[in-house]
Amino acid sequence: MQCAYYQKKKRIAFDVRINRAQKLTTIGHLSNSVEEDFFVLKTSKSKSKIYAVLYINFVLLSLSSVFANIAGQHDFLTLVAITLYVLSFLLLILYAIVWQQVLKRIPLTIAFANRPVTILLGIIWGILLFSEEISIRNIIGIIIAFTGVVIVVKNSE
Repeated sequence: MQCAYYQKKKRIAFDVRINRAQKLTTIGHLSNSVEEDFFVLKTSKSKSKIYAVLYINFVLLSLSSVFANIAGQHDFLTLVAITLYVLSFLLLILYAIVWQQVLKRIPLTIAFANRPVTILLGIIWGILLFSEEISIRNIIGIIIAFTGVVIVVKNSE
């Protein structure tokens, strides 16, 4: 009788894990405990957050180039130029700090493979702020770069 009780209890726990695993799309196997299921869920949320931080960091990097470009259009050592260069430098420092934190959480190959986002951002900033024109070669280059990003990110999952 006691044996049947424990078998029933194990079966209920197993069914709970199956239901939980079906809800978690990131789970590839059944885990042995609720803590492991929670860790998988937390990890998938953390991964989304770290990718968001990574892309925001790429925006900082591209804005640094924008400030440097605008500063280059002003006379050298004017207050405006110096201010813009300082802003550019501060953004680069912030970028470097955040980059190191990102690398603690995802592999370098994955983080660096996502860097072509800065190409797209550079083109967008060029069109919006500097009235640059986009060519077919730019579009083809963006498509090739983003295809590589998708391949690398999908292979890492």
